[in-house]
Amino acid sequence: RGIGSDAPPKRPLTAYFRFFKEHHSAFRQKHPEITNLELVKKLAGAWNELPASQKQVYEEAGKTDWQKYKEQMAVYKAQLTPSRAAALREERKKQMARRSVLRAKRELTVLGKPKKPRNGFNIFLAEKFQESEGASATVSQEGLF
Repeated sequence: RGIGSDAPPKRPLTAYFRFFKEHHSAFRQKHPEITNLELVKKLAGAWNELPASQKQVYEEAGKTDWQKYKEQMAVYKAQLTPSRAAALREERKKQMARRSVLRAKRELTVLGKPKKPRNGFNIFLAEKFQESEGASATVSQEGLF
């Protein structure tokens, strides 16, 4: 994405997202007072209650767009130079590595990884903060604290 000007084609919308995009503004106009979360829940409920015959319309449109996407992707891959393709693969590897590192950090925090101990400066600030509670933020004649 940041390497060259020619971006790969975007993936097509799924049937549900087509339905969501088409009906979002109508639901918003009917219910202007509800939050976005509630709006999404209402649209999801409407999608679940939609008969299979009406869902089929959205699914067919998605299939035709998916075929167009495959053709565009084949053209895009054919016009890539070997160096550009290698650069894109390398960028993808970096993204995946970053994602796995973030996932591991998230798991550690969920499992209750202990925090690092406080250093001397943090302890000093905490003590001075408690002593100066209620004082103004201006610098006094005696010094900062």
